[in-house]
Amino acid sequence: MQILLVEDDDHVRWVIEEMLAKMGHQFASLNSANSALEHIKSAAKNFYDCLILDRNMPGITGIDLLRILRKTPDHAHLPVIMLTGNNTSEAVAEGLASGAQLYLAKPASYDILKAALNSIREQSVQREELRNTLNTTRLGLQMAESLRFQFKTPSQANQLAALLANLADDADEAVIGLSELLMNAVEHGNLEIGYNEKSRLLEQECLQTEIIRRLSDPVLGARVAHVHVDKIQGRFRLTIEDQGHGFDWKPYLEFSQERAFDLHGRGIAMANHSGLKDLKYLGRGNLVEVWLDCPLNSALAPNTELSHSTQCGLETSHA
Repeated sequence: MQILLVEDDDHVRWVIEEMLAKMGHQFASLNSANSALEHIKSAAKNFYDCLILDRNMPGITGIDLLRILRKTPDHAHLPVIMLTGNNTSEAVAEGLASGAQLYLAKPASYDILKAALNSIREQSVQREELRNTLNTTRLGLQMAESLRFQFKTPSQANQLAALLANLADDADEAVIGLSELLMNAVEHGNLEIGYNEKSRLLEQECLQTEIIRRLSDPVLGARVAHVHVDKIQGRFRLTIEDQGHGFDWKPYLEFSQERAFDLHGRGIAMANHSGLKDLKYLGRGNLVEVWLDCPLNSALAPNTELSHSTQCGLETSHA
């Protein structure tokens, strides 16, 4: 990966540089957010794969730089790992809400930094694929009054997220939130990969192997998740349901200090703060409802109706 490290503490910066070199990454390092901002502006678009950013620095702070980048189209989606010695709930919530993907406490160990960068790499590949596969036939999809889908695998969940995001006013924003909810239905719902277990699998870099194993299980692999889409008064209501046992969803709706330094656990909060509206879990937690606002420039015929059921892979379902 091509990484930019921004850290004003010379010793901490040197230690991280040594770890990045040992991991085989290419990197540049700077000692202030001010110089980093100028450097990023002058670099080619998408030159860096990840920014490792100290939170507290003189002048422009790491939080200031992060907010500036998130408002800059060329760098709005640059993955950011924030380094901090301030682990108060307010500070952590501020950093995550400002757009940091991961938080690492100082001093970060070699293994934790490696796992964090691996997680960032996987997330980046997945999100780039999602944005690249956003369906271009938006108007036809937006004419639908009712849609039904079923899916079983992470790949199908991402394909479906890219399709359904076209119903939203901001497809680029909605696709990330939808992907998080649909992936949760597969991993945590149907395949029953618990929070602590996923943490362990990510640290051991074997999450995908375990997902494949569970998809081959005669019981877990037979489960199917469903998405129902209904158009109501010019908005789309999506309900996502899996066949798992549910979970206590309340702690995951907002960014949490307790999970701030974990390698995952922010997907639902990200979805809640993305282009999705009125996110609400129902029942025991295996059913979630969200709303999408139709694109403002849509000019749909008032009496046009299209209703069909489909599976990922564009196979028609007759069930």
